[in-house]
Amino acid sequence: CITKGVEQCEWQVIKERTAYLNRRVEAAGVSIRVHSGAKLAMNWDMLSLLKTGQKDYCLAESNYVLIGLVADELPAYADDFLYELQVKELIPVIARPERSKVLAEKPQILHEWVKNGVLVQSNLSSFTYKYGAKVKNYADFLLENNMVHFLGSDARKLEYLKKDSTMALGELKNKLLPEAFARITVENPKAILENRYLEVTVPATIKMP
Repeated sequence: CITKGVEQCEWQVIKERTAYLNRRVEAAGVSIRVHSGAKLAMNWDMLSLLKTGQKDYCLAESNYVLIGLVADELPAYADDFLYELQVKELIPVIARPERSKVLAEKPQILHEWVKNGVLVQSNLSSFTYKYGAKVKNYADFLLENNMVHFLGSDARKLEYLKKDSTMALGELKNKLLPEAFARITVENPKAILENRYLEVTVPATIKMP
């Protein structure tokens, strides 16, 4: 559906569909709760959807907002866009930066963002070879430099979710220390659900891939 001339679902529709899904989950006897959220494109027009003190389009009614990069290009206003979100007292979370050609070629851009309070969510399947060796290597590079704070499934179908997530989680569990694995799979996501500010250790420098 269209909101204010940009391609983004109406927040009320998202809320209604989330509530419907939760009713179905409860009826099925599954003990989980689905939270509302959206991924907003890094498009200047999207800023009009977000207001200070308003939780529309944020993750689980928190101050965290998931931002998707536009194709293989990085807008000239990227820094200003993220700054404007923070002015609105929101915490930007960049979705799947490991699949951005620009950020892969210039990882120092993402490093500067993280130093300025921006967080990162990588796709689980990026840690497999689903998107190729380049994406996997860059995802591993971000992980090694403590620039992965959350994990997303990016699943479109249930069979993809089960296969990719299981494989990637197994690899990450073997790669990371137990406390680091618990941090990105449990502790950091819990900060979103509790709407707590997440303090992360940002490396002063990064080891270039």
